[in-house]
Amino acid sequence: MNQSDTDMLLPFNWFWTQIVPENVLECLNSDIEKLSENKIKGGIGIPGSITHNDVIRNSDILTLDPLHWFSGIMFNVTLASNVFSGWNFNISTPEATQIAFYGIDQHYTWHSDSALMTKNNLIRKLTAICMLSDPSEYEGGKLEFEDTGEIELKKGDIVVFPSFSKHRVTPVTSGLRKTATMWVSGNRSW
Repeated sequence: MNQSDTDMLLPFNWFWTQIVPENVLECLNSDIEKLSENKIKGGIGIPGSITHNDVIRNSDILTLDPLHWFSGIMFNVTLASNVFSGWNFNISTPEATQIAFYGIDQHYTWHSDSALMTKNNLIRKLTAICMLSDPSEYEGGKLEFEDTGEIELKKGDIVVFPSFSKHRVTPVTSGLRKTATMWVSGNRSW
């Protein structure tokens, strides 16, 4: 590769350090606590064809109402990341924000969030993950990318990345890891 080729490379992910302030996270955690009876087992697959397989994904989730105020924060951060990163994907449709809970021995093996071979008109193009737990509250549970390795997320950090990027969450060895995830889709043209 020559210098002009490397100048044109786009980032694998876009990282926001503590973009969500503590008082906002406290409000969100209060809302999550009120919804805790709605937790279900996390599945795999695309909406409409979700299956369960503890070998691949073992976590609990709950989904916020699509119009929940925190979804607006996640969507705006994702839109900004799309521009600042230079990806400029043709995106339009946010999915409802999913809260994921990873307790001891819970994990999510290597996967991508986008089904590029689907016949659906909309495909997931960007994934945004916000860390809701302080790193002192759990051990393990590392977010790793196949291409770039581990990304350390602190409470209030958000990472945005192309949904086709392979990533995983390693098993939690103690405590509870909690995140908020939003996927943003667009039509089949990039």
